[in-house]
Amino acid sequence: VGWTRSAGHAVSTLFVGLGAATWGLITKRLTGRSHLAVATVILLLLSEPFFGPANQSRPEALTFFFASAALALYLYDHPFLSGLFVGLAFEVHPAGLFAGLYVASAFFAKATKTGVREIIFSRSTVFLLLGSLLGLSAYLLLHAEALSTLLETFSQSNTGFSNFLIYYFFRAKYMRHIPELIFFAIMLGVFVRGRHWREAQSLSWLLLIAGASLLVLHRGSIHYVLYLYAPLML
Repeated sequence: VGWTRSAGHAVSTLFVGLGAATWGLITKRLTGRSHLAVATVILLLLSEPFFGPANQSRPEALTFFFASAALALYLYDHPFLSGLFVGLAFEVHPAGLFAGLYVASAFFAKATKTGVREIIFSRSTVFLLLGSLLGLSAYLLLHAEALSTLLETFSQSNTGFSNFLIYYFFRAKYMRHIPELIFFAIMLGVFVRGRHWREAQSLSWLLLIAGASLLVLHRGSIHYVLYLYAPLML
């Protein structure tokens, strides 16, 4: 069919679907509940942050899939491939930074259980670093000249404090995302007040580190919401 708009939309839809399915695997691994994994996939596919990229030819679809796959591979004990996908996600788009944040959350959750020293000097960490170096090497080979503008990409912002969550929740037409904000706020309140974070260390680290992205990415593109929506949905 050639590289047409329809083909681009089809590719985006494919990778958004694969990304959502990957979060089903992540949910199953973190919770052990198959029905919750299925519900997570369905809810993600029905949400606007997923529906939008699936119907546009945007790099977020592929980047999100690589980032999600990187986390899933690490959780399922494939650290080399996980590191490789971290590098590939960053090669597709600078927002591939989320791949590193996802994996870092799983890394710290494991360190909480086994001890920092044990995890740092473990075989899995060595393979994770080797895979990451291989993936980042692909970025350097293809985009070495772009390194000088990389920091500028991350620091772009409008006047005053701004980021993609502010745009998504408070500047959308008709303020249509406010109900989602209220829902997530209530669920986070239940999660913290009920002290569920104690038995859900992996999810706690995932929310904490993914949330830290707000301090790094100041761009107002609402398409970045995709990367935070999945952890919040859990």
